[in-house]
Amino acid sequence: NITNAETLDAIIANGATVETIGSLDGGRICWALAKIPATFEVVAGDAVETYILLQWGHDGKTGVNGRRTGIRVVCANTLNMANSQSKASFSIRHSKNAQVRVDEAREALGMVYKEMEDTAELFRALANRPLTSTETTGYIESVFPYPANVKTESVEETMARLMGNPVSTLEQAARDAMARVDEVREIIVRLMGEGKGSNFAPGTAWNAYNAVTEYTDHVYPVLQSGQVSTTKQQAVLFGATAKVKDRALNAATALLG
Repeated sequence: NITNAETLDAIIANGATVETIGSLDGGRICWALAKIPATFEVVAGDAVETYILLQWGHDGKTGVNGRRTGIRVVCANTLNMANSQSKASFSIRHSKNAQVRVDEAREALGMVYKEMEDTAELFRALANRPLTSTETTGYIESVFPYPANVKTESVEETMARLMGNPVSTLEQAARDAMARVDEVREIIVRLMGEGKGSNFAPGTAWNAYNAVTEYTDHVYPVLQSGQVSTTKQQAVLFGATAKVKDRALNAATALLG
């Protein structure tokens, strides 16, 4: 609606540039990706651009909600830019007073600029944190754990299966779930070694975190047919896949001690 359009204008007037606009749920929810001029390098040549992901509804009541995100230039990975000290989300309330919206947009952007400096410091610390093979395995397993209701097969169960005894449907479903997780874990290991930008700070927490974001952004959304799933792309920004990135950053940050 007009009010939210004016709010976007206020954000643009304070230094942001809207690059992409889309909608969800049949147009009931809209979103925009706005870039602010605050690019930083994690290591030499590995640049991250700063964006705000905006979302609003078409009900005449819902204001504009936003959160910071980053895009790694070398591979277009979207990165979570939140940390435990951050106020990475903000809301510009629905108001008929244009000046209020302008003031709130200016305040929100000021917060983004300040927190971008904290994010740059965090990412650089991750790039300076080498991982042992054991730590790498532990990191990947913490980001992609087995389903809670799946248990590791015992020696007796393995022997029974190998001897041709029947396996129940429930047991087979559990093993299939574990196999899918194992497949994802193997992809993460491969991306750490040969993914885009993996030559920057290889073998570090930064390398591991970006392997996860490359998987969620560029591997997961692609169907077996080679087509890109719109539903999965939306999940990368707003759904369950975005939570994987949260978990990945939190696990990487925990490695800093």
